[in-house]
Amino acid sequence: MSGDWTPFEIPILLGENGIDALTKPVYEKGVMRRCRNYHLGVNGSKKREGTQRYQANTTAMNGTEDVQSFAMYKWSGTRHLIGVAGGKMYRENSGAWTEIGSALTMTSGPDNSYRWTQFHDGTNANLIGTDGTNTPFKWNGSGNAAVLSGTPPTKAMDVEEFEGRVFAINTDAGPTITEFSDDGTEDSWGSGQAFHCSRASDGVALVKHTDSVLLAIHEESIHAIRFNFVETGLGNSYFIRDLVDGAHGSISKTSCINHRGWTYFVASDGIYRIPPAGAENQLPPPAEYISRPIEHFWRELNVTRIKYISAFARGRPWNEVVFLCTTGTNTQHNAVVVFNTEIAELYGPEVAWTIFDSVSGYHKYNCGIDWQDSSDRHITMLGGYDSVAWEAWGNGQYSTGYKDGGSVGQSITSELTTGYLACNMPSWTKGLRQFEFDMEIQGGRDFTLIVYGTNDATASVTKTSTVDAAGDALTTSFTFGSSFFAVDGVVDHAIEVNQSSRYFQASITEAAAAQPHSLHNMRLMHVPEFIGVH
Repeated sequence: MSGDWTPFEIPILLGENGIDALTKPVYEKGVMRRCRNYHLGVNGSKKREGTQRYQANTTAMNGTEDVQSFAMYKWSGTRHLIGVAGGKMYRENSGAWTEIGSALTMTSGPDNSYRWTQFHDGTNANLIGTDGTNTPFKWNGSGNAAVLSGTPPTKAMDVEEFEGRVFAINTDAGPTITEFSDDGTEDSWGSGQAFHCSRASDGVALVKHTDSVLLAIHEESIHAIRFNFVETGLGNSYFIRDLVDGAHGSISKTSCINHRGWTYFVASDGIYRIPPAGAENQLPPPAEYISRPIEHFWRELNVTRIKYISAFARGRPWNEVVFLCTTGTNTQHNAVVVFNTEIAELYGPEVAWTIFDSVSGYHKYNCGIDWQDSSDRHITMLGGYDSVAWEAWGNGQYSTGYKDGGSVGQSITSELTTGYLACNMPSWTKGLRQFEFDMEIQGGRDFTLIVYGTNDATASVTKTSTVDAAGDALTTSFTFGSSFFAVDGVVDHAIEVNQSSRYFQASITEAAAAQPHSLHNMRLMHVPEFIGVH
């Protein structure tokens, strides 16, 4: 390296921020303009893994019917993966699917989703579900599921356990009604145990924000339901309602989730979250808009399908909340917006976004869940439009392969693209000489670098370079002439570039179906051209 070259280093690679501008301080500190198919982390970005059939299971849940929903039954160490496809309810059973909903009337179709809650009635540990159209139902961990008996609502958009009761919103009593059961039972719903949090818009979802605050989310407002410790008596005086946010609400019930004290939801204009309450039984603050950095991507969504966006939180170690969504004129979810809660806490929500997609169209999934198996491993499970359960995106303890769609699928294309960088010299033309990055990698891999300049007379530079960090140890299988010694740690790689401009934008892509690499930082080696060094 020439002693005259000046390094401009991006020390940590942060998330996608597509705000249109020539250059911004947000890009200088390490934010990418595009961040596709990477997990974010405090030590850099790691390419995601792919998807494969759960437990190599080739059995479809219900023929070719779309998977509509997943739920996890988890009581006292007993765990069951529950799925709904084609309006039928199943339990995963040693690699196959056993129908457990033959006694139920259930809606079918990929856009008819289900909501779930757990509730112990003193005798049975139940999983309670609803499809928004028919009478809610329950399953106690064995045998077949059954509709709620007694006097429940005959329709509920959502159900949630709260303060020892089952709550239901948007019921047969009215679209703005919230009802609740008698204490300790899911079957008996007393007269008068109902109220309107708002009469201005339909109820969409119920989310337990804390153990003492239940959020009733309407299309145009959000309300907190809390136990009434002052008044005593019957009917709705058991609970008080307060307005949390009168300016925002949700249009997608499957987007409404709580993760580590934050409640997330989707409105027509983007993604919002409600911060944790200051103390137990306190009202939480109003919702905050967090998806401004990905407004460019939001404009690419199929607006008619925003109401079907489905969200869930991934388990350890990723700290990710994901939103399955549909782009362009597609009629099925084909992309995933990922929000990293750890990065948001450390650096702010404006740098915590990445997007998972597939250039080959192999990333189409209707719903998802963080499934915890009997070994306490967190496995991201996605429900396919092919009636198959797919494991997705892997983690350090559980690999899901390196292709989307399993062994017959397609490799994943990762991309990191910077904003236009001034390299701390915005007023001067610079000569870019070399692009360097540090990474962890196993085996040879081809990376394509494209460097854009803002000078009209300067053409963009495109180069493909092989980064080669070997993966074979010296064992009996080591073959001289073809095997390599393993490289432990971070590899430094440089790609020669010769381009002049005031601002530079760099894009690095890789599309091999191999163990994911991790990018730790980038350096642009440049020289100010006004001093005559060429």
